[in-house]
Amino acid sequence: MGRLAGKVAFITGAGREQGRRHAVRLAEEGADVIAVDAAAPAGIDPSPSAPGGLAETARLVERAGRRVVAVRADVRDAAALTAAVDQGVAELGRLDIVLADAGTVDPLAVLEEAERTWQHAIDVRLIGVWRIIKASVPHLMSGGRGGSVVITTPPATPLTAGRSAGRAPHGGTAQAWLIPLIQVLAEELDPYGVRVNAVHHETAADDGVLGGPVSPALTRMPVETPDPDDITNAVMYLVSDDGCYVSGTMHVVGARDDRWAAGPRMADAQTAGC
Repeated sequence: MGRLAGKVAFITGAGREQGRRHAVRLAEEGADVIAVDAAAPAGIDPSPSAPGGLAETARLVERAGRRVVAVRADVRDAAALTAAVDQGVAELGRLDIVLADAGTVDPLAVLEEAERTWQHAIDVRLIGVWRIIKASVPHLMSGGRGGSVVITTPPATPLTAGRSAGRAPHGGTAQAWLIPLIQVLAEELDPYGVRVNAVHHETAADDGVLGGPVSPALTRMPVETPDPDDITNAVMYLVSDDGCYVSGTMHVVGARDDRWAAGPRMADAQTAGC
């Protein structure tokens, strides 16, 4: 029996490679899945999920022997998100896990950015995550079983916002503001036994977000760009009973990404991977 047997997970961004890895891994561990992704590029975002991506995720979850409810919904549309979660809970019977991922890719220098770029980044990366939480967390609270919320995002702290997400200061700023959201939400949900954490991760190999792996030169450990499974492993720890006493934390999966670490890089590394 898997570590998530009998549980139901709501996963956004499920039509992309990283979200698909989350969905399939949780299904392999026994969870049914509510899988959501946008139907089209988010306005100026050049990196929508591939056509058929959500259907492929649903196929793989079912191949793992679990039920899946796959719905197209944009994180900028609160009503669509709420309808997707409500539909999934109605069909699958409960909700235990929320994996909130809302992202865009618009790497520009500060003075090259238009106002709409900032508005778009805040609407998707910050308010979009809030909409995901608003639509889903009430089901965790009313279920009386506790639960886990994990917000996944590229590296972001108040000190590194301008350098996160591939030199996209608007995105980094939005991501940095997720930190107080996570901490306050964790405190508010403590009485319900609902844990809230973040996984800050480097763009993974094969994720398709930036057209390929990020340069190993960004990392200071002798490893290459993380595999999507490396990130999913961190998520799995937080949503399973292994992380039952962990809440309000920020977990970094980035091999001491240069946007997080201080000190000299490790040079001339010959090994790659764990």
